[in-house]
Amino acid sequence: MYLEKIQSPEDLRKLNKENLTDLAQEIRREIISVISNNGGHLASNLGVVELTIALHYVFDTPKDKLIFDVGHQVYTHKLLTGRKDNFDTIRQKDGLSGFSSAKESEYDTFRTGHSSTSLSLACGLARARILRNENFEIVSIIGDGSLSGGMIFEALNDSYNINGKQIIIINDNSMSISKTVGYIPQILNRADRFAKKGIIPTTDCEYYSGINGHDFNQLIDILTYAKNCDNNVIIHVNTIKGMGYRPAELDPLTYHGLVNKKDIISDNTFSRQAGNSLVEIAKTNENVVAITAAMSKSVGLYKFSQLYPNRVYDVGICESHAVTMCAAMTSLDVKPYFLVYSSFIQRGFDQIIHDVCIDDLPVTFLIDRAGLVCDDGQTHQGIYDLSFFNSLPNMTILQPKDTDELDKMIKWSVGFKHPLTIRYPKGDISIKYKNVEQNDCISWEYLYKINNDRIVVCSGAKMCELAYKENSILPNKDKYNIINARIVKPLDETTIKTFEGKNVVILEDNLKNGGLYSSILMFINENNIKCKLTSIAIDKVMPTIGTVSELQNECGLTVEAILHAFEK
Repeated sequence: MYLEKIQSPEDLRKLNKENLTDLAQEIRREIISVISNNGGHLASNLGVVELTIALHYVFDTPKDKLIFDVGHQVYTHKLLTGRKDNFDTIRQKDGLSGFSSAKESEYDTFRTGHSSTSLSLACGLARARILRNENFEIVSIIGDGSLSGGMIFEALNDSYNINGKQIIIINDNSMSISKTVGYIPQILNRADRFAKKGIIPTTDCEYYSGINGHDFNQLIDILTYAKNCDNNVIIHVNTIKGMGYRPAELDPLTYHGLVNKKDIISDNTFSRQAGNSLVEIAKTNENVVAITAAMSKSVGLYKFSQLYPNRVYDVGICESHAVTMCAAMTSLDVKPYFLVYSSFIQRGFDQIIHDVCIDDLPVTFLIDRAGLVCDDGQTHQGIYDLSFFNSLPNMTILQPKDTDELDKMIKWSVGFKHPLTIRYPKGDISIKYKNVEQNDCISWEYLYKINNDRIVVCSGAKMCELAYKENSILPNKDKYNIINARIVKPLDETTIKTFEGKNVVILEDNLKNGGLYSSILMFINENNIKCKLTSIAIDKVMPTIGTVSELQNECGLTVEAILHAFEK
């Protein structure tokens, strides 16, 4: 009744405060309905409905700037800012982003797909505001464990140097993706119990805690005060993740990122296999440990954490810290496995170079969601890790074509004494490879071989599935040989030397620059191997939102592209 009348926050501000509770219930119903079909971040958004309504009710958006951290908490925000009519397209091809996106709306101050960026963005806005002599409020909404990330504290330290007010809202729901861990939630808990209001010593910052994030009276009163206050203000708000939907309240971890039923293929996912393989090697090797950055269940460590609770370490949303911690563990012959999404390991790049690779330490990175990733959009595509890992000294890179191969690689890795990356896609593989010669798990192999061996597709991981599945339905005259390039660094030089005189296509769902093609091209040039080499990779395209198949088409990773390359 109320939601349908709201086209912008101006319409929201016309409502009586007494009507806001009914509006919140309407919004919850809409979010549950759409996300149950599309998939998405359900529990985290249900927890910030009242808070988001109150923010737009009090502040003059979009003049006043709201920065959501992490940006997956913005579903209510989208419904209130002119995107209600196409909300059912969220996380779909050509639809709304599941995160805040400045290109999508003037109400989205920045694109915030990863955590702990809000205060750095706020510092930049605050300094630019002074330089331009403008007047607007800056409000950072920090939730879902973002307060554990190191950038938050770097920016908090710097903010002391900036003239002009900032408002910081800590949305405390006791959860990251997994349950929040560490000193920070303990400090917040004590502050919430003992300090309802306080001036932080030696600063001009006021701190308020004990605010019920589902009580409009409390929220609107404190936000109005913060808006009119001259000091910096930190407001500690308590919310319930999954509020209003009982299954999500009881199990916020499962309902954090709800997967729609049509996307569930099987339980035989790469993530689950990685966890199961670690369980197997941990049974006979007490030095094997697993590390996660607030993603224990998502990366497949649920079983491992049940069996070996003292050998799994959740460090919070702190990838760079996790990498250096792993490096230190190896000094006492502990074997660390860091399980992390491709798009998140980017934040630990300096530490991988400085603390692991330079000293050639045996840390194993299990890189989940490598390659194209459906639904989450540009910030979560795993299309960079191969290029930057490929540039590092002492690093070995493996990419399994299926879960059986992943299992073999993890078990092989136990005795490996150097930095190692094993990268694998989201989900599972939907085909079975027939008549494949089983050899060791770290050299290249032919998945398909025909008498005419002059035409070769060289691929790895998810791209093997594309090359193999499509090849099986082609007429005989169009079929091609398929090589599973399951070790990228170092290259299988013996196999590459057989490329002499052949027409070879390198197929990969990674950036063209720095990937498998770049490495092979360099090798054949240095060794004067005469062959025709063509790249089918991600080049000059920033993958958006859609199913993996849709994204492959968008990036030109198709069997038509393969056949066209052979026709040239």
